[in-house]
Amino acid sequence: MNRITLPFLSFILLLIFSCKQQEKEKFKIERSKELAIKNKVHNQLLDIEKEQGWKLLFDGETLNGWHLYNKPDSTGYSAWEVKDGTIYCNATDESKVFGDLVTDTEFENYELEFEWQMGLRGNGGVFVNVQESPEYAATYETGSEYQLLDYENTWTPIPL
Repeated sequence: MNRITLPFLSFILLLIFSCKQQEKEKFKIERSKELAIKNKVHNQLLDIEKEQGWKLLFDGETLNGWHLYNKPDSTGYSAWEVKDGTIYCNATDESKVFGDLVTDTEFENYELEFEWQMGLRGNGGVFVNVQESPEYAATYETGSEYQLLDYENTWTPIPL
C-alpha cells in the first residue's frame, strides 16, 4: 500500500504545484493589465507595456514617424501639426498641403486607441489597414474608415 501511496502523493503535489503556478501567471497578467489601466498616463507606456513590445504611434511632441499619404518626408509642408500634445490639422493655413496622415511604418496585430475633438460640423475619420502605393490615389481605396462626424449639425442650413 505504501508503494502506491508515495507515487500518488507525489502526483497530487505536482498537480497542486502546477495549478498554483498557472494561477500565479494568470494573476500576473491580470494584475499588469489592471495596473496599466489604473496608472494610464496620456501618451506614455508603462515599463511592463514596453517589455511586452507595445509602441506608441505618436510621441506627443513631433510628427516623427508620420507623413502625408504617398508623400514621404512631407510633414514639413503639411497642414498637420502638433499642438498641446495632440495631432492637429490647421485648416486655416492655405499655404500648407492637406491630405491624409499615415505612419511611416506598417503595423500588423495592433490595438488602436485614440481620443478626438472636433469642431462644429466636423467631418473626419481614421483609416486603418491602408496600403500605400502610387497606384492608389487615396487612402479610402484600400483602407476602412472609422468615420467621425458631427452629424447633428452637418446639414444645418444657416451658419451657427
